[in-house]
Amino acid sequence: MNQPAGEASTDWLWRIQHVHQIGSTNDELLAQRQSGEAPVGSVLVSDQQLAGKGRLGRSWLAEPGQALLMSVVLPLPADPRRWGLTPLAVGVALVRAIERQSGHRQPSVGPEGVVMTAIDKDQTGRPLLKWPNDVMVVDRKLAGILVEAHDGVAICGIGLNVCQDQASLGELAAVSLAMLGLQTSPLLMADLLMAELRDVWATLLADDDQLINQYRRLSATIGQEVMVELSSTQQLRGLAVDVTNDGRLIVDEAGQRHLLASGDVHHLRSLKASR
Repeated sequence: MNQPAGEASTDWLWRIQHVHQIGSTNDELLAQRQSGEAPVGSVLVSDQQLAGKGRLGRSWLAEPGQALLMSVVLPLPADPRRWGLTPLAVGVALVRAIERQSGHRQPSVGPEGVVMTAIDKDQTGRPLLKWPNDVMVVDRKLAGILVEAHDGVAICGIGLNVCQDQASLGELAAVSLAMLGLQTSPLLMADLLMAELRDVWATLLADDDQLINQYRRLSATIGQEVMVELSSTQQLRGLAVDVTNDGRLIVDEAGQRHLLASGDVHHLRSLKASR
């Protein structure tokens, strides 16, 4: 993939579209990109998605105005070996945006008893990153990320639970900012995220270790016993020991180390005494 001139930098202008309803923000930006209408810096925010996509063909649905449903066109690194860092970079930016909105305080806990129990066990309750593309609070999913490469750019889809209560999330192992006591709105979170994305993307494009070191500090996966679904018939169990500088997960299986570029990770138990 060749990048159009001028796109592999962070001096883009934001081109923001806000719609009430759409099928998929990623699909729409991809269609616009293919017709020459979505340069780097293009942002699409929707109050509701009817066909929102997650990894592995999963859906991401929310009631209107309850979640940040957003896609952004951003440049891929010049070195294709660093393309695997793009979902990790989005995750770092998203955690930074959440912490910025909370004033760098640990989120207070809402009235849902099950969430209180989980946070009490963890002792921190801060948002952390499950490799490669989820933001978690303890064992509950707060946000998901889907990055699709196309013609030298990354179309980055973000779904962040913002205003939902436990009833609206149903029985899913999920949590929202509101349930953590953080009262905000999807559009405010979009503004904060765009600011953080520009800063984090500068570290991604710099071709050094600054980004991956930030990611390691925010990782919920490193130090966990994990089960990784590699395919519908293949699984790997072991200890997640690190993430490489190009974004691959290192899993130790009985002394044999595997480097994974993709996979669906399930945390089994933590071997960390504290963070």
